[in-house]
Amino acid sequence: INGALVWDNVPSQCHDFQRVGTGSGQIPLWQGAIDGAGGVYAITTDAHNNIKFDSAETWHLNVNTSPGGNSLDLWSIAAHEFGHTLSLNHGMAAPTDTMYATYSYGQTYFRTLEFADRTRIQALYPTGSC
Repeated sequence: INGALVWDNVPSQCHDFQRVGTGSGQIPLWQGAIDGAGGVYAITTDAHNNIKFDSAETWHLNVNTSPGGNSLDLWSIAAHEFGHTLSLNHGMAAPTDTMYATYSYGQTYFRTLEFADRTRIQALYPTGSC
């Protein structure tokens, strides 16, 4: 999933998302009811090993186009949630940072990491520290 791959473009030897089949070591992605449309779009469990996307939302799945004003970009939201799987929180993120706490319908700016996102992940997983 493209949302995970944006994190792999940050130099570090400590984390590497890979597409795998079934078995242990993968992060299950699932869709189900959370709170209805317009509230929480997705959640990552406290153990950072499950991501759930709200089935009440209209999800935009085409990575080659931008979503309409009434849908959510799966790539962008997934990138944010995969940041949580790496133990990042919302912290002091700016509105255009991937780890910012809120997101607007029709936006794609979470598809890439901002300087603050890269800095924070490199601080958690410095190259060569594994």
